[in-house]
Amino acid sequence: MSGGSELVIMGGGCAGLSLARQLAILEKRGHAIPETTILEPREQYLHDRTWCFWQPAQVPVDTRIAHEWERWSFSESGGNRILHEGGSWRYRCLPSDRFYREAIRWIEGSSRIRLQTAMPVLSAAMEDGKEHRIETPEGALQARMVVDTRPPSNQGKPLLLQQFIGIEMNTPGPIQDPGCVGLMENMQQDEHGFLFHYVLPYSERSCLLEVT
Repeated sequence: MSGGSELVIMGGGCAGLSLARQLAILEKRGHAIPETTILEPREQYLHDRTWCFWQPAQVPVDTRIAHEWERWSFSESGGNRILHEGGSWRYRCLPSDRFYREAIRWIEGSSRIRLQTAMPVLSAAMEDGKEHRIETPEGALQARMVVDTRPPSNQGKPLLLQQFIGIEMNTPGPIQDPGCVGLMENMQQDEHGFLFHYVLPYSERSCLLEVT
């Protein structure tokens, strides 16, 4: 894979693909963009995560958003529940498979951007204060600019460690309030730390349940 590129994006996750997608949009609008290479270690993109966030209700819902909710709640292990009404805000859900497909569609439509999957970065360094040299399993790549979106490594002992596991499931009975997100339900503390449940109801009989 020896060669050169004006810009190398190390990591093709949410940040890397978002940057490349925006460059592709600018190119479509007639702007000049740098020749760009994205280096992503994954061989393929899967539906492996979900991003959720608040947005003002007046912000149009684009095709990547799968669900939105007007209410959210918190509850303790004893059952005490606090319910919030969204008002002018909405809690919206973006599944990764929709995001990946839409971003890659823009990238594939660009004449200046290429996505290299199954291509981890082995090392990256500045040479002569002018260009970066990025080593990959298939050779070295020279670049004038580099954006590193990979997760940081060797940070030492974390101050706060969050662990969670989630599953999308169909429920045996109807969900009590499918219009309400359980952001931190059944909050409790034990010898392992602070525990809560995160519940995204997708319909009256399906949801994402996450133990955090």
